[in-house]
Amino acid sequence: MLRLRSSLEIDGDSMSLAVQLRSAATAADDLYAIARRFVRRGTPIELPVSDSPRLRRELADALRRAGYVRDRDTIGEEVETWRADRAATKPRARQLV
Repeated sequence: MLRLRSSLEIDGDSMSLAVQLRSAATAADDLYAIARRFVRRGTPIELPVSDSPRLRRELADALRRAGYVRDRDTIGEEVETWRADRAATKPRARQLV
């Protein structure tokens, strides 16, 4: 079960979903579950940079496992943007057995 609060904002044609992860202990797992749902749609994720190097590393690993890559233009900013890796959003070919 995900432990989170979310809010949805619709402005014209754009929509954004804000999610607040409640526990640092489960943040990476929760973020991974959320990211897996949105990676195929190509939805970018904006992630505030944590003060904790350990948590920052765990969250980055969770996003990479989910199929996201960091937007190099946002590295070092307070909020980094992660985009769906193009390879992760392509439909997979079916194998004939």
